[in-house]
Amino acid sequence: RGDGYGITLHLDSARHEEIDEFSTSGFIGAIVNPSDANDVTLVVPSSKCIIDSVTSDSILQIGRSFGWKVEQRAIKYGELPAFSEVMAAGTAAALVPIRSITRRNAPAGGLPSDSPRVSVGKGEEVVTFLPQEQEDAGPICLKLITQLKAIQLGKVEDAFGWRVEVGTNDLELAGTERERNGKTPTVDQME
Repeated sequence: RGDGYGITLHLDSARHEEIDEFSTSGFIGAIVNPSDANDVTLVVPSSKCIIDSVTSDSILQIGRSFGWKVEQRAIKYGELPAFSEVMAAGTAAALVPIRSITRRNAPAGGLPSDSPRVSVGKGEEVVTFLPQEQEDAGPICLKLITQLKAIQLGKVEDAFGWRVEVGTNDLELAGTERERNGKTPTVDQME
């Protein structure tokens, strides 16, 4: 963090060649067909070392509802420049666009040097997904997060059955003794 990096991208521990996940969230890469912006593939790692993520799964379901393809497979580190966008999906922030990924002490030949996304120098290689002057997330991330938030806030139909109405009965604790007034205490009323 002291060097300006918000999160860490974890690679497989054996060879450091395949993407696992970010330190705080799941990895999602988007591949957009340059000749058809509606031809989108969301790619997530299939590593056994990653934690299942409800948020990532939700984002993938939303992507499928847009008619996008979803792949869960091993992702080589060298594939990073092929992604149009990279996002971190997690509970706290929902979906975060990744501006760039920097690898220090990068092994020679780790990434294709002919990619416009890749810059190499000073013992590190950088893959840039969002230029420094771009303030907003990319169009794929924006479309996904807009739909997720709209579902959460009840602004669009919840075609997935994710929302559940919470009533006052849900505030009561099951299996507790009734207070003198005949009501079950809520968590904030218990000692």
